[in-house]
Amino acid sequence: MSVDEIQAPQACPIGCDVDTSLRSCPAVVKIENAPYGVTRQEVKQLFGQTARLTENWPIHILMERSTGKTTDCYVEFASDIDAEEAIQRIQNQHDGHQGPRMGNRLIEVTMSSPDALMKAVFPLTKGIKWERGRPVQVLKREDEFWSTGFDGFLTDEELFCTARHAREPNRSIFSSKVPQRPYESIISTIWMFPWYAADMYTVHTRNKLFVTLKEMIAALVERLKRKRDVGLDQRLVSELLNAGIQCPAFTPRMKYVLAEVTEDVQILNRMHPQAVAYFPFDTLTWLRPYDIGALDLYGSLIALGRPLALPRGLYPYEVSRGNCALYGEWWFGWEDNAAKAISYAAAVSAEKEVLRQLLVAGYNVQRSGLLMQSAAAPASAASRSSPSANREQTSQAPQVSATHDNSGDVTVAVASAAARPLVPRSFHERFLSEPSRRQRHALFLHSRRDGPSWEG
Repeated sequence: MSVDEIQAPQACPIGCDVDTSLRSCPAVVKIENAPYGVTRQEVKQLFGQTARLTENWPIHILMERSTGKTTDCYVEFASDIDAEEAIQRIQNQHDGHQGPRMGNRLIEVTMSSPDALMKAVFPLTKGIKWERGRPVQVLKREDEFWSTGFDGFLTDEELFCTARHAREPNRSIFSSKVPQRPYESIISTIWMFPWYAADMYTVHTRNKLFVTLKEMIAALVERLKRKRDVGLDQRLVSELLNAGIQCPAFTPRMKYVLAEVTEDVQILNRMHPQAVAYFPFDTLTWLRPYDIGALDLYGSLIALGRPLALPRGLYPYEVSRGNCALYGEWWFGWEDNAAKAISYAAAVSAEKEVLRQLLVAGYNVQRSGLLMQSAAAPASAASRSSPSANREQTSQAPQVSATHDNSGDVTVAVASAAARPLVPRSFHERFLSEPSRRQRHALFLHSRRDGPSWEG
């Protein structure tokens, strides 16, 4: 491949996946006056087994994030016809004198809209109107000098309160009676977040969502070790992990940390620690469909490359590599202040430029090495290895393969257990999405003559 072909977007297996996360506009049904302790299973029983709901997470039992109080329940259907048939079936099951019930409460099941659902999931969003479930920013009028306008879909306080209800359920009477509600709330938030609108949220917002999800998984795992509560089980842990794995804005190294927090050995065994845990970029990810050969090729070019310049706020970090480094010494992360200031779309563009520089430099280094080897090969007969030596060398190289799980995601696995590199130690506390625990290490970039320059 030429250097132009290496840089071509259609050939590169690393890029941004949030553009493909635009969800279709489903039909939405609202359940009003539902009991505080309503469960997802009760909602499923209300509509029956024949109801055609959307995939993944169609039932959203919403919670007031500050208090933990259950508000309304929304259900996503595959089409308007399916939603209307489900409502009609419920009405036919009850006579005109008594409506449907959940527990001891009369409920009302009506057609709603994706706009109402998004407004309920993100109630504190200002300066936004929802059109067919998509955010449209509304410009502030000149006389609205008191308004700050749009400043994000979520606040740090909302996420802090959500995590606190999981860590300390006794602080709220609602969380103590319905312990599963905070976990269901964060799952709905991640599934419904408009990741495709990458210019409307920052890297910091993505990081806070990741850290909140990670802390809540850790709290649930520890709680399940101590005792069993109604509504809390291993299935909920799997749903939390699946929301993180399917999130298009979470990088492979983030997904590895989430899997590590669950302490699920089977999932971790399907993940190659060097390919997943040490993925070098902070907003880029692997693009589907996964091509293991292309990932291996581009990983080798990244390991050989060196960026000419880094954008302000994007720093390289030095991490423990174990026995081998698939991507070389590179591990990039956005500094806290920069993550708060830069939009996710701008961060993706900046990292794509760093990726391009690494690929070009790595290609040139690799090409120079091949030319030197081809020139030296005729002069040195001793450099020719025997077939037995070739077989021995091949047997020592780790073989990488791809596996598909039920969630539709792909994990990279090492075929030979003997060739598998050592799994790195847990690094939750110094993971780069937690700026308060972050320490910058740029020792290998310290040289002004050989190291990359800094823009800005």
